[in-house]
Amino acid sequence: MPSRRKVLNHGRGAIQLSLDKAHYISGDVITGSVCVNVTELIKCNGTSIKRIPKAIALRLLWHVEIAIYFTGREQVAWKEDPSDGKNEVRYCTNKRVIVAQKLVLKNTLTKLCRGEHTYSFQYQLPYGLPSTFDNHGDADILAKIEYFIKGAVRIKGGTNQCLQNEQALLVYSNFGGSVARCKAEKECAVRLLYAIPQGKCTLRAAANKPFYCPGDVAQIQVDIQNPSRQRIRSLECRLCRQLVVAAGQIRQVKRTIYSMELPGVAAGATTTQLLSFQFARTAFQPSTEGSYIRVTYTIDIVANFAWAISKCAFQLQSAHDGPMVHPLSIESAAVRRRMA
Repeated sequence: MPSRRKVLNHGRGAIQLSLDKAHYISGDVITGSVCVNVTELIKCNGTSIKRIPKAIALRLLWHVEIAIYFTGREQVAWKEDPSDGKNEVRYCTNKRVIVAQKLVLKNTLTKLCRGEHTYSFQYQLPYGLPSTFDNHGDADILAKIEYFIKGAVRIKGGTNQCLQNEQALLVYSNFGGSVARCKAEKECAVRLLYAIPQGKCTLRAAANKPFYCPGDVAQIQVDIQNPSRQRIRSLECRLCRQLVVAAGQIRQVKRTIYSMELPGVAAGATTTQLLSFQFARTAFQPSTEGSYIRVTYTIDIVANFAWAISKCAFQLQSAHDGPMVHPLSIESAAVRRRMA
């Protein structure tokens, strides 16, 4: 995969960061380089101090340090409207540092001459990192898990000066779930006008894969036995994303991303329906779970009865495996009741 490059010009020179991948899985080794293009001599004007330990002298003298910084943070924030007759607006916030590490590439007490200076580096990401995520302010909720890599040239001493370049880093969680085929079965009662029993119907559902990534085609096979006296007017399949954030209290937001409708099933009939749809390549962010943010994807299958209501639910487990861009996992699915 081609490297990513970003150049920042600042006074005495420019810094260019090059990375070997566009995204990384938790635990991957990042291989890259920092190219410092010095346009004006960077010189340390400190003088030597005798008869003191070298470690103390380094702290007293001016010196040039070239380093790479890896940082990650998680934050949530939203506003709660007044309730119980109170006029106070409550702000819910939480944030934490996921990772903060520094890798020194060069430390000199002399000078950094004009020209290009390239320094290669390797850094292994910690295992167990949550995936990158940004809610983009949906439902007026700030919810972000973000990572950054920064290259910096610092003149440390009497006055700290800095030439630096920071860019976002895409990180995805490592696979950690079961790869068994997703399937379930549920029997539900059908009632006319919420009260009069009309028999039962049974739904069996199975997914063709244990996990999905953008661009994949999902096929959900639904076997329907409807010995009840009510016709299923239609079947609806929905792909939904559920966001759960925590900051003193829990807030949940569910959004339907995609839906499709299939023909229904006559009373007393048995049939098999194949629900098929393709995941867009760019519309999805990965499932993730941090300390304050949890993002899951669900497939909801709704059976619409004529003047009746029923409720069925089944559970799907899945995750991603491999270095996929925007890996997507479907965690659960439900067949829900709805009045037609």
